[in-house]
Order: sequence, then C-alpha cells, then structure tokens
Amino acid sequence: MFNIMVTASDNAWEEGAYTWDRTRILEYTEEPIRGRLHTLSNTALEELASLPTLFMYEQDTQGTPRVGRIKRIQQRGSEFRVIFEFDETVPPLTREKIVSLKRQLQLANFEFSRTHWAVKEGDLYAILKEDGHIRVAMPIHLPEPITPPTPAVDVTPAKVFWFMAGTKQSSMRWRAFSNAVSVSMS
Repeated sequence: MFNIMVTASDNAWEEGAYTWDRTRILEYTEEPIRGRLHTLSNTALEELASLPTLFMYEQDTQGTPRVGRIKRIQQRGSEFRVIFEFDETVPPLTREKIVSLKRQLQLANFEFSRTHWAVKEGDLYAILKEDGHIRVAMPIHLPEPITPPTPAVDVTPAKVFWFMAGTKQSSMRWRAFSNAVSVSMS
C-alpha cells in the first residue's frame, strides 16, 4: 500500500509539514482499506505513517511532485499535522509522468482536482521501477542516528475553555486561566 497526498497550495510540499482536516483523509480510498483505517486510531495512524507517500499537486498548482515518507503524525482534534521527508533516491516527478501512470497509481480523474489524502493498494516503488523512473525497488535507507526515535504518532486532545461572562464563578475561572497563561485582563 501507499499514500497519495494531493494539495492545491503552491509548493506546499516544500515545507516539510502539512495539516489535514479529518474529512479529507481516506478520500478516493477503496472500501476494504478505508474500513480498516477510518477510525484514525493510533494503530491506523502508525500504519499510515509506515507507508511510502506520493506528494503531488492539483492541476494548475505550482510545485514538483515527490516521493517520500511520513516521519510523524500529530493529531489535535480533527486536524492531523503530517511531518514528512522526501526520498532523495527517487528523482522528482512531473505532472505528465503521474498522468501517464494514472492507471497503475489508481488515480481517478477528479483526484487531480481535489485536495485529499488517499491510500492505494500496491507497491509505489515497484510501479516507479517498472516505469523506469527509478532503478531500485525500495528506498535506500541510511543507518538511523543513535538518538531515541520520535514516536510516529502524537495525539494531543483538544482543550476547550468556556467562561460565562458576568458570573462570579466565571470571573474566578478567567483569573486562574489568565494567570496560568500570563494573559492580562483589561
């Protein structure tokens, strides 16, 4: 399996991180895969993070499609921040190359016009190797540094603060909150 991430933001993949809304994740993903991953649980996110990824752009968007991997997924509420890196052993792709591989990559026509994160069945590296785009079937991995690894998934529950104006209790809560975060009251 492999991820396909498509954005309409010019050169967005050059940033090394991208934030997804939950509603855009697993669009254009076949039901057996979606059924297994749709909860976006820690286990599902770890599986998504383990897959090679094709980072591409919607039509008429500036940027160079690349292949890489997800280093980390941070969840906050319904948003998922993906931190990633490119596989430097795979040359950058062109839009024309991706269109020519549309069938092998299982891309529907509308996927070129919709920001989304899909998961496809198959071997991304084998598809690119068979096409002659790369010479090796799998990425070349350099030895990992001897520092403790960062977890691939970081789920932070959303925090909501609610204050009712005009009550003594809400004024006390606001003071305690503002002191904790150094907010001045005016």
